[in-house]
Amino acid sequence: MRIIKSLFINKSLNISPSQMGELNENCNWEEFETLCFERVSPFIFDGILAELVSRGGIFFKSKKKLKHIVELARIFSDSIIQGYYNSFIIYQVTEGWSGYFGNMGFDNTFVIFDENNGEFWVMAKTDFD
Repeated sequence: MRIIKSLFINKSLNISPSQMGELNENCNWEEFETLCFERVSPFIFDGILAELVSRGGIFFKSKKKLKHIVELARIFSDSIIQGYYNSFIIYQVTEGWSGYFGNMGFDNTFVIFDENNGEFWVMAKTDFD
């Protein structure tokens, strides 16, 4: 948890303008440290993404066919992982953790680490459509 927090607040990694700044605004870092980031297998990451897209948001559900959603999620996941499943570590939290989120039950954040290239991604999905 402390490693993830240190990445979020590291000024040299969040050069302005940065969307990380939006996530960091109004964040209660003490509360952040109590969140449960769950480790997710890179082998099922595309399925989790497909489920999130198919659920939609607070006001609208996706109108795309599930087969199309699954295909897009797989393509997106493959564009990141590129077959190197053993070099990726993925964490997910399903709670809003800053003022950026509406905290209405559809908040989701992934922190994705690529050990081979020393890169990481933060992907956040909020309540609102």
